[in-house]
Amino acid sequence: MIVKIRGENVAIPKATGYSIIVKTKTLTEELGLQKIQIAEEVDYESSEATTIARVVDMGEAAFNRKFMEAHNITKPPCKVGDIVVIPRFKGIFLPFTNHMYRRLTDDDIYATYDQDEVTECKMDI
Repeated sequence: MIVKIRGENVAIPKATGYSIIVKTKTLTEELGLQKIQIAEEVDYESSEATTIARVVDMGEAAFNRKFMEAHNITKPPCKVGDIVVIPRFKGIFLPFTNHMYRRLTDDDIYATYDQDEVTECKMDI
């Protein structure tokens, strides 16, 4: 799957089943540093600890409709493009082309941010 991040085409794995792929910021991205200034291992470890991410893909069974109907949930709690709260150090970590992604399940999405708040706070992930 190809996604556009800051004008750059980036290939990431496609989510399947209950999977959700999210993009997290690395320390290099957060601080605007060059890779040479910070060790790659430290950069990825900082990404593993982050709890804020952007949803970039969702598997076909994520937020299963039958489950939602049985629990009177009218719409999925998030969609591709949303900024979400996720657990630290959970999921499968997928480093691709200088960006860090995590594969989580739909149960790992704890909360979402309102899009207006994201824009106002300039949360660029």
